[in-house]
Amino acid sequence: MVPVSQLSACVTPEATLDQPVEHLRACHRRIEQRLEALERGAAGLGTQPDEARAVIAKSLRFLETNGAWHTEDEEQSVFPRLLAKIAPGDREFLRQLSEQHERVEALVARLRETPLDDPRFPSAAADVARAYREHIAFEETRLLEVARVALNPAEIAEVAAEMKARRGL
Repeated sequence: MVPVSQLSACVTPEATLDQPVEHLRACHRRIEQRLEALERGAAGLGTQPDEARAVIAKSLRFLETNGAWHTEDEEQSVFPRLLAKIAPGDREFLRQLSEQHERVEALVARLRETPLDDPRFPSAAADVARAYREHIAFEETRLLEVARVALNPAEIAEVAAEMKARRGL
């Protein structure tokens, strides 16, 4: 089991909110860390229940805060700016990403409603992790490069300001 203390963010200087595209990529890595912790926590409920519960709680909090902000960053700040600038195939790609966001959010909500002592909890945690990982892999095939190329410096600054505001910064 990964101790809670080892779940630190992997933010590099170029991945700050002032560099929103790089921040989105770094956020993917943090989400993947929390997914791994979530799965390990679910697997450890029977043998290390106190530590497992703490890791699961921290992972769910992260997904429901930072994970939700990440989705809002894309849906409310990045996607609308890209829609007018991209080819129809890329618009379809954004539509698919939005559908995946909805699916992941529904799976996280279902997991939150599943009691930790329910034998289905580990499976529900695995479903969240699988859906998130598939989404991240799919998203990274194009979105970040499309955003990097299509958004001008003023738009990047606007996205950064919106991301900061979303986080109360």
